[in-house]
Amino acid sequence: MKLDKAGQAALFALSEVDMEISRIRREIASHVDSKELAQFRAELSVAAGEVIEARTKVESLSLAQRRADDDIQLVDIKIKRDRERLLTT
Repeated sequence: MKLDKAGQAALFALSEVDMEISRIRREIASHVDSKELAQFRAELSVAAGEVIEARTKVESLSLAQRRADDDIQLVDIKIKRDRERLLTT
């Protein structure tokens, strides 16, 4: 198969693009396998665990706060009821 000059130029450009793609793939692979990336992933895992722990504490405290508010409301209702009884006797 014989190519004219335009076809040869296009084929040459295509081979350059192909070589650049191969270079970029190698570079990406080296970064994916890098120790620095592994360290970042480990740090991310630790941070995610800390976030989960913090959210659990917040939810626990929120629940305790709601229970305390409910208890206070019940006490306020009882105080009001007892005052009304004292005033009516």
